Amino acid sequence: MARKWAVFFREVESLLKRGFRFFLLGMLGVIFALGIPVLEIAQSREVSQTISPQATPQQLMERGRELYRRGGYSDYSEAAEILRQAGDIYAAEGNRLNQSLALSYLSLSYQKLGQWEEAQRVSDASLQLAGMGGTRGDRIARAVALNSQGHLFLSLGEAETAFERWQKAADEYQQLNDKEGKIGALVNQAQALEQMGYYRRSCNTLLQAIGAENPSCDEIKTEEDIKLLQNRLAAENNGGLKTIALRSLGNVLRAIGYLEQSQQILNSTWEVVSQTNSNTDKSLTLFSLANTQKALSKQQEEYGDNPTAQNYRDKAVQNYNQAITLAPSSPIKLLAQLNLFSLLRQSETNTKELQTLLAQIQSQMSEMRLSKPLVEARIKLACSLMQCEKLVQGETAELELVSIEEIDGLLQQALTEAETLKDARLKSYAIGTQGKRYEYFVPPQAQKQGETTTWEKAKTLTQEALELAVKSNAPELRYQWQWQMGRLLAGEENLEDAINNYTVAVETLDSLRNDLLAVNTDVQFSFRDNVEPMYRQFVDLLLQSADGNRDRLQSAIQFIDALQLAELENFLQCNLSVSNSGQLLDSAARIERSLNEITRDAALIYPILLPNRIELLFKLPARPLERHIVPISRIEVQENVTQLRGKLANPSSLAERLESSDNLYRWLIQPLEPSLETSTEIKTLVFILDGELKNIPLAALYDRATEKYVVEKDYAIALLPNLQTFDLEQKSAQRRVLATGVTEALTVENKNFQALEVRTELESISNLVSTQILLNSEFTQPRLKQELNIGPFSIVHMATHGQFSSNPQNTYILVYGSADSTGELIRSNEFDRLLRDRSPSTTIELLVLSACKTADGDNRATLGLAGLAVRAGTRSTLATLWRVQDDSTTQLMKQFYLEFIQNGLTKAEALHRAQKALLENLNYQNPTSWASYILVGNWR
Repeated sequence: MARKWAVFFREVESLLKRGFRFFLLGMLGVIFALGIPVLEIAQSREVSQTISPQATPQQLMERGRELYRRGGYSDYSEAAEILRQAGDIYAAEGNRLNQSLALSYLSLSYQKLGQWEEAQRVSDASLQLAGMGGTRGDRIARAVALNSQGHLFLSLGEAETAFERWQKAADEYQQLNDKEGKIGALVNQAQALEQMGYYRRSCNTLLQAIGAENPSCDEIKTEEDIKLLQNRLAAENNGGLKTIALRSLGNVLRAIGYLEQSQQILNSTWEVVSQTNSNTDKSLTLFSLANTQKALSKQQEEYGDNPTAQNYRDKAVQNYNQAITLAPSSPIKLLAQLNLFSLLRQSETNTKELQTLLAQIQSQMSEMRLSKPLVEARIKLACSLMQCEKLVQGETAELELVSIEEIDGLLQQALTEAETLKDARLKSYAIGTQGKRYEYFVPPQAQKQGETTTWEKAKTLTQEALELAVKSNAPELRYQWQWQMGRLLAGEENLEDAINNYTVAVETLDSLRNDLLAVNTDVQFSFRDNVEPMYRQFVDLLLQSADGNRDRLQSAIQFIDALQLAELENFLQCNLSVSNSGQLLDSAARIERSLNEITRDAALIYPILLPNRIELLFKLPARPLERHIVPISRIEVQENVTQLRGKLANPSSLAERLESSDNLYRWLIQPLEPSLETSTEIKTLVFILDGELKNIPLAALYDRATEKYVVEKDYAIALLPNLQTFDLEQKSAQRRVLATGVTEALTVENKNFQALEVRTELESISNLVSTQILLNSEFTQPRLKQELNIGPFSIVHMATHGQFSSNPQNTYILVYGSADSTGELIRSNEFDRLLRDRSPSTTIELLVLSACKTADGDNRATLGLAGLAVRAGTRSTLATLWRVQDDSTTQLMKQFYLEFIQNGLTKAEALHRAQKALLENLNYQNPTSWASYILVGNWR
């Protein structure tokens, strides 16, 4: 900590020589780079001149501030005593304003010592002394006191109160016409907003601080947006401010999940700082850039793009190493080493390389004075050594680098130091991690044989950590320890108490995350790492205890559906749980309504994939929720799905394809057939598919007993991404189609798209229903937008190349470009704006994408399809999982529109008949021709 603050003040002194205010740069230089509360302890020269303090208390003040800058525990203690003396002398002299300033600094010292009651007392006194006067001295003292209080309340976990104090500080600086002071207060407000979970508001506040014309992070989408922002900063003619503002913005963009934009901003920051002599600026920027690249690597890994993930990982490693080399202080160097170690530990890295880095980290920590960052570093290192991220996902981890005794020593040292600092949150962090060590590094057979000493110790430590997390108002720790206690109790088969702990853990997590946008590992909300495992374990417990308890089945549906919704929100980067008026919607009520609405004339089937079984939850008309258990491992399900997808497009692999197809049929549909046969009113099976099941066409599942595909049976098939995002009411509409397509080969972004024979497809539609056709050069983005605004189209049919992916940037639709033989890709976000900007008088009842495919190797690719449908605001989408031959597409689409438009069938029934008709044609009997089509959303 001492070196961290030494760096902080060296930065300030350097920048002062360039003519900038101490106050501003202290604020902007640290907050987003290191995550350290920003200090505003500078005494304005104007105050000195106005108040004219006597030499002795002024010398005490300077000495106290100097000790504070050194940043060790003993330094804080000595600084507090000296600043108290200075305050007493000012009080004796009746020097009210300088006494107020002394007490503000004294409060900051008490905060570092963890003496919260004393910090509160002197902070209140400081603000009272500053009074309500309107002189310049009054306002400056009041602003400093408010800033000190803001840090106090933020440290106590009262971010809302901290935000309110910093708002008042900004008002004071506004009255003083102090631009830099106001900017500092705004940046502090951004820190409070981030701690409250309002990442976008935090980002917007930062943009306001640096003077952006449109302070909205939602508008930072493209390289052009970022260039405009950079030009704005360049116009300030302020190199130091530009550097700090860019780096801060890059860090907060990473925190809200705008990783590409974060990387662009931080690359721009590096272009600036690389031309300077400041190794501090260089190392901080490289550290921030590496953090973003680490997050990008993780993101691309989740998308299934391993080569790109490796590329980002290599860049992150390079930048961490360079940051370590350039770092002028232990804290910056240690932070970079720890993050590099964590990154290398997650991959197959040479053990010797890890051991070398581990030795460097241990040496670095031994040189640092006692401080909060040092304690956090010890705990983070212990977690990296134990591979905590793997453990909470149910994976195994090995301690090949150190012994368990060494980890125990590291965590015990962290706990001892946290107690010295009297920091309840740090104690909770250390003790809870100790509990995790006892939870995972005990042989399971020892637990079953009655050797419960270590298991009980894990529970005791977890409970103690939880109590401290509550006491220190640290919900980001509280949910982890509630989850941990739930796992421990589940391990003892104490299901009821385990469920209670999982319940409060989910509630705590939901109170923390307004959305699931944060990919930043420091915030600890990576979707797959920290959210999905907890929800799945919780649902598993609910279902284990659901025999004879229909409420548990309902709860399981609610929480697995919340997971499905959260995954879609993560893709869309928006909160679907909030209404247009900003009110939080009741998910339980929405799910109940959807269950009843679906089963008016359909069956809902909700398969849930668990490690050792498939839980088939289903609801039929006028019947309660039911379940069927299929005892099959998730690994075997995954293998069958992979085989089926690989064989569907290969006519020579009929036997293998039918085997995989039959297996999935027996697991997903056959167990429910006796119940389905008793409900004659059922016309459609509505599935909400889980995990890798989302990438298979259910119509192609095969029943060996009857030698029929599912499509040949009596039920139509429809898909929903979850129970909460689509309007399921049946609405009549005057049918008018906007039909678009590309018949020419086009090139865009180094991608070559072959010509499509879709003219006949579009013409066949126009023969059945009123249709406006845009073909080739007419099918441009501006023309599409124009037609959508002019015409009341209820159906939009796109016969063009497209792709669905779990990566929004790889989810796109091809349109004609401005030049010959070139195209333009409308990506997910742009598609959203294009269709939502149309005239609101007509709802798009159906969006048809007849020549698209899912991204290769992406097991969650259909997430992009669901996301596209939700973004477009359509009631349903008909699309293809893989590219189908043009002639079979023409035949299917002609039959679909005939059944839907002229015969008045539902969309699901129309698709069902169209697929059956194709199958009955000798030319198209292979599933390659007809199975690719899926209907997502409202099937009626």
